Parts: sequence; C-alpha cells; structure tokens
Amino acid sequence: MNMSTKKTDRSEKLAPYIDEAIETQGKLFDFVALTYPEADMEDFINAYMRSNTRSLCLRLHA
Repeated sequence: MNMSTKKTDRSEKLAPYIDEAIETQGKLFDFVALTYPEADMEDFINAYMRSNTRSLCLRLHA
C-alpha cells in the first residue's frame, strides 16, 4: 500500500466524523446566535476554532 492509498483510506474513515463535526458546530453556532443575538458571531466562531475544546475533540477522533 503506497502513501496515497493510506491517505485515501484515512480520509474515507474520517468522512463520517467530519460531516458530524460540521453539523454539530453549525448547531452550536445557531444556538449561540439565537440565544445571544447581541453576540459578535464572527468573533465567537474565530475564538471557538482556535479553542482548546475544538483541538481536543479533533485529537480524540483522529
């Protein structure tokens, strides 16, 4: 098995996780936007994307 095949296999295995993560993040962002309409969503999303919580979730599912 060459390196490109290994990358493809890994990508296929991660696809369901990535789809779920995107959907869950979207729900989180919607919740924050509806619950805190005065919130700066761009700032919130940028802070979340840099957060330890997000990076921990990515490491656990990698």
